[in-house]
Amino acid sequence: MSTGEKGDTFSTLNAELEHIKQTDFMAFLDWLYGAVEKLIKDRENFYRSLRNKNSWWINTSRWTLGILGAAALLLTALAGIAAIADTQQAWLKPWQSRGLFWAFVIYAVMGAIALFERGTDLSGSYFRHLTITIAIRNLWNEFQLTMLKEYPALIKTAGTDETAARSRAIELARALCKDIDTLVATEQTEWRTEFIESLKELDTAAKDGLGKVKTDLEAAMVKVTKAAEEARMAAEQAKAALLPGDLNVTVTGDFDGNLVVLVDQAKRHDEPVMTKFAIRGIVPGTREFEVKAKKGIQDIHLSEVVEVKPGLQSYSIALP
Repeated sequence: MSTGEKGDTFSTLNAELEHIKQTDFMAFLDWLYGAVEKLIKDRENFYRSLRNKNSWWINTSRWTLGILGAAALLLTALAGIAAIADTQQAWLKPWQSRGLFWAFVIYAVMGAIALFERGTDLSGSYFRHLTITIAIRNLWNEFQLTMLKEYPALIKTAGTDETAARSRAIELARALCKDIDTLVATEQTEWRTEFIESLKELDTAAKDGLGKVKTDLEAAMVKVTKAAEEARMAAEQAKAALLPGDLNVTVTGDFDGNLVVLVDQAKRHDEPVMTKFAIRGIVPGTREFEVKAKKGIQDIHLSEVVEVKPGLQSYSIALP
C-alpha cells in the first residue's frame, strides 16, 4: 500500500449513483474492490503517519532515560564513597555534595521526562497506532484471500443470478468495513481513556507542585521575616551600643574639700560638698573609676571597675 498520503478515519466507500446503477458485474466488482482498497489505505496511512510522528520519542526516550539513570546511579555511588572516606582521603569529601547535587538534578530531569510522557502519551500512542496498523493490514490480507477464494463462485453465480453475486460481494465488503470501524472505535476509546487519565495525573502533579511551592514559599517567608526581625534587633542593639552612658552618682560618707572622680584616668568631676551629681557622656563598656577626697588629714582613694551601659544608670560611691 502507498505510504505517501496521511489518510483519515472519516472516509467511506463513496458509492455514487453511477456505481449503484452499474449493470455489468465485473465493472461493479472492480469498483467495489478499488473502493475497499482506498478505504483501507486511508485508515492505514492515517495511523502509520501518527506512528511515524511519534517514533522519534520511542527511539530517544529509552536511551535518554537509561543514560541519565546510569549517570545518577554512578553519582550517588560516588557520593556514598566520599561519605565513608577517611581523613587521609579528604580530597573526596567535596565530591559528596557535588555528586548528590548532580544526581538530584538528573533525577529531576528524569521525573520531568516521565511527567511529559504521562501528559502527552507519546509511547502509548505509538504502540496503539502500531497495533491498529498491523490489525488493518491483517484485515486487508484476509479480505484479499477471501476474494481469491470466492471469486470463481462469484463469477459463476453472476452468470445465473447477478443479484446474488452482488449481494455476496457487498457482504464481504460490509464485513471488512465493520471490522475496520470496530478497530477505530476501540482505538478511540483507548485514546479517550488515556487522555483523561493523563489529565488527571497532570492535575495531581500540578496540585502537588503548587502545594510544595506554597509550602516552600511560606517557609521562605518565615525565614525572611525572622532574618529581618533579627537584623532589626541587631541594628537596634548596635544603635543602642553607640549611645553614651549617663550616671547619676550618689556619694555616702563624709569628706572635706573637693571630691574628684576620674574615669579611665580622665577627670570627670571635681567639686566640693556635692553628694549627688551626674556624669554624662561616658563611652559604654568596662571603665575604671577612681575617687579621691580628703577627710581631715586623711586621704581617701578608691578605685573600682564599673560596667557602664548605654543610657541612664545609677552609681553609688561609699566613702569610708
